[in-house]
Amino acid sequence: MKDTIILRDYQEKAVRDIFDYVCNNSGNPVVIAPTGSGKSVIIAEIIRRSLQWWPGTRVLVLTHQKELIEQDMDKLHRIAPDLDLGVYSASLGSKDASHDVTFASIQSICKNREATFNFVIVDECHLINNDESGNYRSYLGTLNCKVVGFTATPYRLGQGEIVGEGTIFDHYIETIGILEMQKRGYLCRLRSKLTLTEFNLKNVGKAMGEYKQGELDKAVNTLRNNEAVAKELAWYVANAGIKHMVVFCTSVEHAYAMKSLLCSLDVSTICVEGKM
Repeated sequence: MKDTIILRDYQEKAVRDIFDYVCNNSGNPVVIAPTGSGKSVIIAEIIRRSLQWWPGTRVLVLTHQKELIEQDMDKLHRIAPDLDLGVYSASLGSKDASHDVTFASIQSICKNREATFNFVIVDECHLINNDESGNYRSYLGTLNCKVVGFTATPYRLGQGEIVGEGTIFDHYIETIGILEMQKRGYLCRLRSKLTLTEFNLKNVGKAMGEYKQGELDKAVNTLRNNEAVAKELAWYVANAGIKHMVVFCTSVEHAYAMKSLLCSLDVSTICVEGKM
């Protein structure tokens, strides 16, 4: 039975805008969908309608992480459980591109030049190079079909906007902004705050406009800095009515060091890292 996932108004509008552009233009659009806006739901509905309206269409959903493959596949299965789905990803133990809809990692399927598709959806499409280098550009260049990209950040570090001359995309499709999602109650309202503790970053180098991670961690992740920040955060919990905080650290090791100090000050703390 079809899951009771009802699209929000901006999700429905995004789906209509995507089909309108794809059907009436020769280029490839990028859908800007902020974190929390339900990107996987929009992707699932595009696929469902594509196969309903154009039977025989072969769809490829392309990304770079197995977790994203599982997330996107789960949403489609919930919305359209009867569709023929397959996975092409070494990390998920399957390399099968024979289905109507294939969810694939770029690292695995870029080596397969025999499978053909009519329609490609790229999740986290800001990872596609603006020039013609890299696995994405090399592989997509062999397919000769329509591509729709999805991202929350339509900008590639060191290269700029992902829509424009030299890129594979030529049009932005907006969905909803973070402030509007907060206003509607879809996201919590956040208040950002710098610590009173200041860090000496004078000798930390930069690469492509960002601090070098190793040097930044060495400058910030010290016992003196960590103890000062932990005491400051504990004060907010005890005296300012703060119930929940998100603390961004310079490394996984830094995060666990801060967790240990905060727990020692009776501030319940967990760490969230990329391997989870």
